[in-house]
Amino acid sequence: MAIIHSIGRRKTSIARVYVDLGNGNIKVNDREFKEYFPTGPLQYIVTQAQTAVNAKEMYDINVTVDGGGIKGQAEAIRLGIARCLVKVNEEHKPTLRKEGLLTRDPRMVERKSRDKRKPVNASSSPNVNRSSISIFNQEFTIYNSIKCPEFHTTIYSKQVPTSAT
Repeated sequence: MAIIHSIGRRKTSIARVYVDLGNGNIKVNDREFKEYFPTGPLQYIVTQAQTAVNAKEMYDINVTVDGGGIKGQAEAIRLGIARCLVKVNEEHKPTLRKEGLLTRDPRMVERKSRDKRKPVNASSSPNVNRSSISIFNQEFTIYNSIKCPEFHTTIYSKQVPTSAT
């Protein structure tokens, strides 16, 4: 088997992953991965794709990772390893797809707005309006209805009856 190459990305991290037959050694930037990722959760993230397809001690993996933070780097490596395992054996694809390991996470840090300290987006500046609704044949005026696009719902506060039936 020739050396298989793949790229994984997460946020601003880019991992170049090289897989070859071997006995399960993983090197990240010429260091052992347990030295590079000292905590258990990060080590689990790196080995998650191999564990899913029971190939933990079949391949030697050499990774060059750059940019971002340590968590983003670990997730970029996981994606790169999963893509390499699919190139090695196409039968691994349904298992890795079911675990969600072949999907790149598209979320990035939102840029700051001009002259602001924080990003301004739809969820931090809600739409507040005044409207009236009818519940059980009784008219209510809504003074503060906040639309939450993350939860696909509207939060109503301070309901005042406008007329009694």
